[in-house]
Amino acid sequence: MTIFKYELGTAVAFNPSLMVIAENVNSFPGIKTGKDYLFHSKNLLKQSPMDYTFDKEIFERTIGESKFHVMEAKLNLMETIITQEYMSTISKGFSLAIVISYTTEDEKSELILIIDKMKVKSIKKIVKTHTVLG
Repeated sequence: MTIFKYELGTAVAFNPSLMVIAENVNSFPGIKTGKDYLFHSKNLLKQSPMDYTFDKEIFERTIGESKFHVMEAKLNLMETIITQEYMSTISKGFSLAIVISYTTEDEKSELILIIDKMKVKSIKKIVKTHTVLG
């Protein structure tokens, strides 16, 4: 699921976004924590044609009742610095990841307010619902 601040196609320099991704990681027994998941995510981003930089170490953030690991990535895209925060937690063989993209601290604050209102209780329920809808 992805949400944007502005309607797609709006004439703005950048459209901040929040994405939620649920993924079954049962086939990857080495992924036990959000930090493990982000390790592999970082390697994938490094292989992309985009020039990502990672200036900070992975840190932790609590969302609802769950502990998430957070990785910050920066991307210089046509002279605009885009920051993305990848947040991941693992529970019962599933990863729940939240990715926010922003260019200013005000945009970040708006996205964090949305995340802070989330109630993450059961990843399995989210995945089951997604499977039924998808």
